[in-house]
Amino acid sequence: MAAEHELASAVLTDLLFEEPGVGRCLVAPDGSVLRANGEWLRATGSSLDDVLGANIIELFPETRDMALAMHARARAGHRVAVPRHAQRIQGRETWWEGSIAPVPMENGTGLLITARELTAAVEGLAAEAKRPSEERYRTLFTNMTEGFALGEVI
Repeated sequence: MAAEHELASAVLTDLLFEEPGVGRCLVAPDGSVLRANGEWLRATGSSLDDVLGANIIELFPETRDMALAMHARARAGHRVAVPRHAQRIQGRETWWEGSIAPVPMENGTGLLITARELTAAVEGLAAEAKRPSEERYRTLFTNMTEGFALGEVI
């Protein structure tokens, strides 16, 4: 029975880490990265060799204080939402949000960090917000029956 439970647990973990569009990182109770999927690596600009075994806090020093507070809350048994925020990854600004969930492990509480990149969604929302204004001006200029001029007085 224990072997079946371990097999089911391994299969579920694999399925969780293979979910498309969702980055996941499993962190041990001591803060070392045990596993990270390709989407998480892409979203963070990291390589698997750089993160496996590394301390999760040391990987992102610019968010150290915020991460320590969130990790402490998650280790106390609470699921923590990571607010939508911008981060510079390999020279480009990306927007992402996620969560940190406690994971009971043999020697303490580990963390499952989930990240979903929102850059395309945020850019799409900005384009949507701009569209009505562009349509109003296009209609105005298309339907004008008289000429106009724009000038600048210096």
